[in-house]
Amino acid sequence: MLFRDLSQNRIHTFILVHIGLGILFYNAIWTINVYYYGLLAFAISNMFSKQNKNGVAHVYVMYLVSLEISLRMLNANVPWEGVKYILIFMFLSSRQFQSFSSRSPTSILLYVFFLLPSIALTNIDDLEVFRKNISFNLSGPFSLAVSVIYFANRVFTIKEFRTLILLAILPLLTCATIITLRMPALAEISFKDSANFQLSGGYGPNQVSTIFAYGLVLMLVAFFLNVRITTSAILDRIVTFLLFLFCVINFSRGGIVTATISVFLGALIWLRFSVSQAKNTFLIGFGVLLILLFFLFNYFDNVTGNALSQRYGGTFKKKNPKFEKFGSGVSGRDELALEDYQLFIDNPVFGVGVGMAKEARLQFGPRYAASHTELTRLLSEHGLFGVGALIILLVIPVQRFLSYKAYYRKLLMIVFVSFSIIASLHAAMRLCVMGFVYGLAFINLMPDKEDVDTSEQIRLRYLEWGHYDDELKQLELEA
Repeated sequence: MLFRDLSQNRIHTFILVHIGLGILFYNAIWTINVYYYGLLAFAISNMFSKQNKNGVAHVYVMYLVSLEISLRMLNANVPWEGVKYILIFMFLSSRQFQSFSSRSPTSILLYVFFLLPSIALTNIDDLEVFRKNISFNLSGPFSLAVSVIYFANRVFTIKEFRTLILLAILPLLTCATIITLRMPALAEISFKDSANFQLSGGYGPNQVSTIFAYGLVLMLVAFFLNVRITTSAILDRIVTFLLFLFCVINFSRGGIVTATISVFLGALIWLRFSVSQAKNTFLIGFGVLLILLFFLFNYFDNVTGNALSQRYGGTFKKKNPKFEKFGSGVSGRDELALEDYQLFIDNPVFGVGVGMAKEARLQFGPRYAASHTELTRLLSEHGLFGVGALIILLVIPVQRFLSYKAYYRKLLMIVFVSFSIIASLHAAMRLCVMGFVYGLAFINLMPDKEDVDTSEQIRLRYLEWGHYDDELKQLELEA
């Protein structure tokens, strides 16, 4: 795998390089176009020349998923759904080099099939508008399905998994640098009862918050698995704090709520199923981390004049009369969801057609808006077929979760699937990360071979991980 053996010095170099890239992209926006297309050409060439050996495809896709937000923030000359297209292309192309797992959930293909009939109801008077409707609304679900097929039961060593997380974090450091450079002086920032574009690099705060929440979740999953991403515990915590900070400071609540719920569920799984003898040490470390995050939040809450806590607590109207409106607390998404439901009731079989909900909802008032919640979009635009697709999305991970014996597979499944679904409740499938991380939930992990040189070490690892899988049995034979 690319960057398989990363020393501490090399990791520090990569971190500094990506901070430098943020400075470069900010000062010369055109350079991000050169960087993206150069990286893309190298990735595709590398994948075909190496026949996807060591998973070249997912290495580059993992990186691009995190880079997507910077591309949009800087308005790069890249197709809006370009990263989703690349994911689909690279993952499907890799099939010619290695077969996908026979244990891949075949019902995910039925999920794709259920999305197709409603295309017939999409307005084709303007072919360009038709293309955009299909691309905007279906590229996300298609990338989700392809990710599941690609990742299902794909085996990663802990070292490889650590490298993947690092590759996801690096572009987020670039994005954080861009946001920092774009921020106005503190005195010029207007703190109010809504998401703040001044603190999200000028791009949609909800999506910015979501992608940093993704990085935060990855770092905390690594913490659960006792994996150091930067090889330094202190640097890992610093990176975690930065991701947390950029997740919350733009006043968009979706990202941090998504991360909080998914990590909380992961913690419950860890406490319930893990047999690690280091539980007490973990709980102390995790508790200290949460306390430090609380103090960090409190510090920036003071900087904003308590506006941050009031935004997240939903108390603007009560404590700050200068804010005229707080609303329902979900920025009108509840109204859009209710309209989606009504459209489903009125068009129960096929829905109103892919991308047509924004036009159909004009009957409820002068608001031309696409759905912000993927689950209700499936209902309004796909009807009963959307209900079938939704059931599949929920049933597949539940079945896998119940069948897994290893705690870490249960942990990855609950954390990543819950992140994907909760994020799609407030950001639909706007970003590639929603579908990608859903597929990532189906991977399998195994210890690095150098960690299990003897039968005794295999036995101890078995006790820690909670089961013998085929890979551990093979390692035992080799030992």
